[in-house]
Amino acid sequence: MDDDESFNTNNETDGCINIKIHIEDTVDDHDDKPIDEDADSLNKANRRRKRRYIRLSQKNIVKKSILAWYR
Repeated sequence: MDDDESFNTNNETDGCINIKIHIEDTVDDHDDKPIDEDADSLNKANRRRKRRYIRLSQKNIVKKSILAWYR
């Protein structure tokens, strides 16, 4: 029983340490870029994604209407 308890304690401690290190690494990676540039590039990517989704959905509507017309 003592071995299991110490093993569980070690796992919990290791998990906490890994999470803290991961968070610090992510914060350090983004410190170089200004916040405005990150937000701007994210907005551009989202707009691009939305436009692509609209184009694909419009194609599907056209395909369905053509198929319905031929039936």
